Amino acid sequence: MSKHSILIVDDEPTILDLIREILESEGFTVLVAPSGVVALHLLQQTPVSLVLTDLMMPQLNGMDLARRLRADPKTAQIPLVLMSAALPTGVSDMFVEVLPKPFPIEKVVQLVRRCLGA
Repeated sequence: MSKHSILIVDDEPTILDLIREILESEGFTVLVAPSGVVALHLLQQTPVSLVLTDLMMPQLNGMDLARRLRADPKTAQIPLVLMSAALPTGVSDMFVEVLPKPFPIEKVVQLVRRCLGA
């Protein structure tokens, strides 16, 4: 089992389930959040090694989530990966990687391992 835990943030249950299943089968501990608001709550309770977040979500989108995480000393150093079909400006400042949607699922495992040095 991996010592790394990963938080996946996406408002599409199918995406959450698919990525969770793949990463768990690779030995990662995975948390899921259907929104940026839920993700912030989870991160207050549980430390994670990496966050993969969708861009377009209701309430708190991926960019706003990233801004909040970067502004908080407790979460500022967590690597963030943006999953999005459209790439907004300024993403390179906050995200270590961008995973364009749609993506082949094997790319997720490669990207996670690269981001974590695993």
